[in-house]
Amino acid sequence: MKPFHLVLTLLLGVGPMAGCDSTEPTVDDNGGDVTPKTSVVYEVFGTYRTCNIIYRDSLGVDQELPEEPLDWIDSVKVPVDESFLARVTATCADVEREGKATIRLFVDGLLLESASAQGYGSSGTAQRLLSPSS
Repeated sequence: MKPFHLVLTLLLGVGPMAGCDSTEPTVDDNGGDVTPKTSVVYEVFGTYRTCNIIYRDSLGVDQELPEEPLDWIDSVKVPVDESFLARVTATCADVEREGKATIRLFVDGLLLESASAQGYGSSGTAQRLLSPSS
């Protein structure tokens, strides 16, 4: 057999084994979860250097971030078919100066709640109960 024919025979013989098997299931970006999600974005920004921030994660558990530098932003995805209390609180006590912070809550890109904290040791909370659509 000529070298050209040998290479062609090998390629044709190995080719089908090297292809993708289209029967394998694909996983979506949600790790297999196809439940529609709502995007919740929390923001705290202002003239303070740091604030103690408590926010509700996607599982409904409060997460505490002591002395978190500002400007701070985080987002979670929550199922649209479940109630969820979206909440972020900032307590600010910059020892060296009086400051101001704005606390905001966005859902699917829309600003739903805003609060502020001004002065030493002040706090503010932005929260909204998200309910399934009827």
